[in-house]
This record gives sequence, C-alpha cells and structure tokens, in this order.
Amino acid sequence: MNIRIEIARDRNMWNEAVQHHGTIFHTWEWLKCIERQTKTKLYPIEAYIGDELLCVLPIFVRKSLLTMVFSPPPKSLLLYLGVVFTKQYGNLRKFERAFEDFVAVLNDFISSEFGSCIVRIRSPPFVHDLRPFKWGGYLVTPHYTLSIDLGRELNEIWSSFDKKVRNNIRKTEREGCLVELGEWKELDRLRVMIAERFTAQGMKPTKGYYREYLLELFREFHENMKVFAAKLDGEVVGGFVGLTFRDRFLLWIGIPRVSLKGMYPNDLAIWEGIKWAKENGYRYFEIMDAGDDSRLSRYKSQFNPKPELWFSAIGLFGWLRFLSSPLKRFLR
Repeated sequence: MNIRIEIARDRNMWNEAVQHHGTIFHTWEWLKCIERQTKTKLYPIEAYIGDELLCVLPIFVRKSLLTMVFSPPPKSLLLYLGVVFTKQYGNLRKFERAFEDFVAVLNDFISSEFGSCIVRIRSPPFVHDLRPFKWGGYLVTPHYTLSIDLGRELNEIWSSFDKKVRNNIRKTEREGCLVELGEWKELDRLRVMIAERFTAQGMKPTKGYYREYLLELFREFHENMKVFAAKLDGEVVGGFVGLTFRDRFLLWIGIPRVSLKGMYPNDLAIWEGIKWAKENGYRYFEIMDAGDDSRLSRYKSQFNPKPELWFSAIGLFGWLRFLSSPLKRFLR
C-alpha cells in the first residue's frame, strides 16, 4: 500500500480532519500551546493513501542527551493524544494493512529524522486497536480512563452512584455550598489549590504551576472550557475544569483535596458537571484517568463510571534497541 507522510502546514485542513475524528487536544491551537509550554518541536504528521488522508499523528520532539519523541509530551497536563484515523474501514483486514503500513512508514520517518531515540505514543480511548504498533516493534500497554454514559435518565445516573457519595452531595448542599460556572479567576484559584496540596505532600510543584499555559488555553478555548467552581461564602473551596468537544465532556483537571468538616465540594461539583453535560447534549462524561492509582480510582468509582481502554506504545530506535525492556516499562 502506497502510504506517504507529510508535515501539515494548513491549520484549517488539519482542524477539519480532527473536528470529526479527534479530541480537543488534537486541534492545531492546542498543539501549538503544548509546543510553547513544553519547549519541544511539533511535527503534525499527516499520512496519505494517494490523495486521501488516512490518519493524523502529532508528535513532539525534545533533543538532549537522549532524543525523545512524544505524543503527548510530559508537562502538558495530558494523558493521551496519539494517532487518529480519518479514513474509516468496515473491513478489519483492510484496516490492519493500512495501519501496519503506516507504522512501517512512520518508523522509517522517525529513524531518518531523529536517529536513535525513544518514542512514546498514547492514543485516545476511541482508538481501540494498536496491534500494528506491537507488530512494528513497540511495547503496547493498556490504561484505563473512566466514562459515564449520559444517554440514561438523570435519576438513573444518580441512583447508580454509591450511597455514600449521594449523601455527601446532599450534606454539602445543606451547608450552603454552591457550584457556579467560573472564569479565569476561579480556574486560577483551583490551580493554586492543587499546587498547595502538592506542597503539603512534600512535593515541589514548578514555579507558577502551569499558570501561563492554562491562561493561554483558557483564552484560546474559552467556549470549550467549563470551570465548575464550588464556593462557600463566595470563596472557591473545590471544583474542576471541564472540556467539551464533539460528544464528550472531559473532567480534565482539578478536584483538589480539601478538608471541610461535613462538606464535600468536589463531589457536588462533579454532580453539577454531569447534570450540565447531560442538559447540553453530551453523550459521555469522562473522568480522565490512567488507571495507575488505586486510591484515586476508589474516589472516582463512587460515581459508577465504566472503565474505558486506551493504549500506550513505546518504541526504541537506533542503538537504543539494544537496551533491555525495563526502560520501556519505566516510560509507559
């Protein structure tokens, strides 16, 4: 199969492709924000069969002692990005062949452009089949995000929650906590609360803790970014930042741990977010996760979401192929 790779130059054509098949993170504007935030080089790859677009894959390259190729890169506040197919196949054999040929061409491109390097590609939940990456020499491992189906009646969704979290929400409402759609002021306060929590745990969050990055994204994606701020007497005491795109509402960042006796502002904020997403026609409410932390999963599972697979693919190129598999496991 004659597949060729090009580096995208036309933001409008790129956005048109990802508007129907990708995530908000795949949009040209978000990718450029990532590039500036992470100080990497963006390569927005388009793969064609003849004149027909097969798929897109944004990769970010950082060159130091080791060349690293990421999708997405660290410190971008993203779990996944990866490959998105714009050409749809109803036949598995044809899809496998196209995907496998794309991986072969991609590997040739990576080898010729970057030489010896480590590659990590994390694809979104709706890309269910990464076997061609495995066939192409990558270590493919599963991760698990969490998704609530909003196609059900609201009372059915509520009844599916753990009794404990339903009681928490009622208690918090009785104490006078309110959830409002906020602006940058509320988002910035949530950012500071998260950084303060990390500091209290003995960690050292970066200076400014993503302030400029989040401000840039807020300005660029104001219509897609929903700040659910839980407030008590006008002060932000919890909440999260949600993202809307296609049929999904993503619980992206937030829910900082707080200590308020008899109050659970984050629980209330999530419930209000679920109600808002359903009322505004979204099909899924995704509580973004990697499935790596059982403590966090125990909290999120109170809302009775369903685990949803996504995959990470790790590849070693050049002399790095001779390194042992523990390096791949470390990077997954």
